[in-house]
Amino acid sequence: MRVCVRCGRVAGACAVAAGLFEGKGTLTMVDGGVYEGYFVRGLREGKGSYRWPDGDHYKGQYKEGVREGVGRFTYADGSK
Repeated sequence: MRVCVRCGRVAGACAVAAGLFEGKGTLTMVDGGVYEGYFVRGLREGKGSYRWPDGDHYKGQYKEGVREGVGRFTYADGSK
């Protein structure tokens, strides 16, 4: 399933409830960044990962769309 959004598209097992993403899915941003993880009421929530176009990567927890809690940020060169 793919659903166009202001900033990209969503694919995967997400269901669209009241116009907001719910469940597990993938969000590809217009700039090439990719979020894979869970959505609640259209926001990133729980476990997820985000890869920036330059190769930087975050894997960890999200709360109401923001990185929060336990997580690991890795730069494109492999440093942490």
